[in-house]
Amino acid sequence: MMLEHRKNNYRRVVAMSTVHRLFFALWPCPSLRARIGAVSDGLGALDHRVADDRLHLTLAMGSDSPGFRQEAAEMMLALADRVDSAPISLKLERLAGTDHSLALQPRRRCAPLGALARALGEPLARCNLMRADWQFSPHITLGHRKQTPFTRAISPIAWDAREFVLIHSIVGRKYIELGRWPLVSRQWDLFATEPAPVPQGALAA
Repeated sequence: MMLEHRKNNYRRVVAMSTVHRLFFALWPCPSLRARIGAVSDGLGALDHRVADDRLHLTLAMGSDSPGFRQEAAEMMLALADRVDSAPISLKLERLAGTDHSLALQPRRRCAPLGALARALGEPLARCNLMRADWQFSPHITLGHRKQTPFTRAISPIAWDAREFVLIHSIVGRKYIELGRWPLVSRQWDLFATEPAPVPQGALAA
């Protein structure tokens, strides 16, 4: 699948930027973004707040580059086409602040989420496409400010993730969605068998 960025305004944005990044992520639906955004509203002043339409949970991150890497994007698209994962249910139950950022986190380990992150991240690492200083740590960044680190519980926000995306980030300027894949349970395949043939004459009575 070849990528073609045809819009002139997109080309202008690409030309202005010096840092490009590709990453896989879970992307909240509008109603969930609104709930997460309400948490941001209660945080007080922030040096930078992540816009509601950019809220996401990163699954795997490619290395930064000075320009858009077509070949890397093609490889990541092909990789995502091969991923098999059921829908993922998790709860965001904790607000965590480092000395420079604030994020929502799940309190409990979510095995399916970790498995999806590995399915995407390990092939990237083998192809030397993974960002060297990045490790999977499930969270949604809400914003940035200088502060004393803290952790506190919040009212749980349930999230049933049913798809993941590949994003081209023109850092500090724009997100462009390159692909979207459903998370579809295939458990029924385990029980799907060819129907047994009916013996001749079995229906005659």
